[in-house]
Amino acid sequence: MHAVVTNWRLKAATQDPDAYRLFVSESARIIAPILRANGMLDVFLIRTAPDVVKFVNIYDNDIHAESALHSVAAQMGTYLAKHLELIERTSGDAIDLIAMIDAAESIP
Repeated sequence: MHAVVTNWRLKAATQDPDAYRLFVSESARIIAPILRANGMLDVFLIRTAPDVVKFVNIYDNDIHAESALHSVAAQMGTYLAKHLELIERTSGDAIDLIAMIDAAESIP
């Protein structure tokens, strides 16, 4: 598996609780299907401060992660730029520790 972790600064207009809820709802409805079509397995959104959010996206591999990045940028870049400013993007191999533990416990 491959994880992509991004930190974003929310634009001032998106920090308002109602605007933030609308942004999250629209993003889930519009952007998540693009990411899933490009191999995303799961995504988590964490609001770490009133003006900062963190996305943790999980993919089968780094090729899917890069494909998803390019697809979203091409299709939704303008929309995202209205709401977010990228602070940092990191990525790397990911291990599902719960699945590893479950697999180990199922071996007699």
